[in-house]
Amino acid sequence: MPKLAAPAAPKRAPRSHSHTPEQWEGLISRDGDLGGLDDAGRLEAWSLLAWAEKKVKLPVAPPVTSLEDSEASRLLRTVLAVLSAPPATVEAAERVRLAAGWAGRLNHPLLHALHGVRALEAGQVRPAVEVFERLKCVGSAFPEVPLTAGRALLQAAGSDVRLLHRAEWYLKHAEHLYLEGPGEEAPEEEAECSDDPEPMEHEVSVEPGVQDRLAEIWGLMASLYDRLGDPRKGEMYRSRAGDCLEEREDADEGAEACHDFVDQPGLKPSDRKLIQAFFSAPQLTSLRASEQQQARTAVPCFVALGRMYLGLAPTRLDRYSLEELLLALIPEKIVASMDEMGRIPSVLTAWIAYLGKSAGLREAGRLVPLVHRLGADYMRNCRNRDCWGVPKARAMRAMASGEAPGGCLLAG
Repeated sequence: MPKLAAPAAPKRAPRSHSHTPEQWEGLISRDGDLGGLDDAGRLEAWSLLAWAEKKVKLPVAPPVTSLEDSEASRLLRTVLAVLSAPPATVEAAERVRLAAGWAGRLNHPLLHALHGVRALEAGQVRPAVEVFERLKCVGSAFPEVPLTAGRALLQAAGSDVRLLHRAEWYLKHAEHLYLEGPGEEAPEEEAECSDDPEPMEHEVSVEPGVQDRLAEIWGLMASLYDRLGDPRKGEMYRSRAGDCLEEREDADEGAEACHDFVDQPGLKPSDRKLIQAFFSAPQLTSLRASEQQQARTAVPCFVALGRMYLGLAPTRLDRYSLEELLLALIPEKIVASMDEMGRIPSVLTAWIAYLGKSAGLREAGRLVPLVHRLGADYMRNCRNRDCWGVPKARAMRAMASGEAPGGCLLAG
């Protein structure tokens, strides 16, 4: 009986001994920039990384440092770049093995986090969670680590409530590190995550790259709370993400922004453009001439008060913030005669109607009647000197003596 031919052996990736130290140095010299590699190049880079993990002796272990420290981190950037974009032909188990091997060799938080991500992708939930747990105390130099853990856990959690709450902890930790910066401790354990998030009292002033990260975190938090069945928190974080992206766009277009109101503190470029558009809108031109003139000083002050004291974009106005502005902040902060203060409700009615028509303010239809209902209390507070702040009281005396102009200016 003739013998059956043996099945053909499967094709294998290049053997590790086919590589040389010169090839490895060539890969390192790319300094983590592997974006131009095609599929074959990525497979070759992966094979080199697997070879180097066993064959290359590291002369001195790189210190635990951020990626911006280029001289100490060239090797780290290369390893991260290759591990972060594995070829499609590499199996999940091999991805986990190589990530674990390099994490052990370089002992860097970003590599350990990537090891956890690869373990989750391979369905190894418990080992991945153990990796992330060991990373809970990383310092503020590595806010990417809890963000990476939270994102990966959220993607892998499905409807598993326990994993969703673990993702919540890491995302809140990342938010804390990006907002607070160096020297801050990690938040408390998961018990803290069940509390309602505190409202943001002021606009966050951070670098553009940090704004992008915060927008991503808040978008993930919105998705997380939707899946946990808490739409109120989900909508709140969606709103935060939207505001943060708006701030990022403001920074990009700041050079082209409208240059009116340059002396008005607190206004963002998007506020200036919105106010400028309002000045030619039918909602304003329908007012009396004295009210139109009043609007050109009152509306910028109104928006600036919301920004500076409530952390409020004009398109996020609601009944609670409107009450705070009308009954407390305007009487306390705005310097004007009683006649001028009396025109402000009509001006605000036109401004809110404009926001509802042109800027998508959803509660505009409810806020316009609220202005009228609060009118009497508003004027009572405007006349009550006990409601004035000290800077306003001084400015009002100067205005009465003719030493300073009025016209709806912010005091102090």
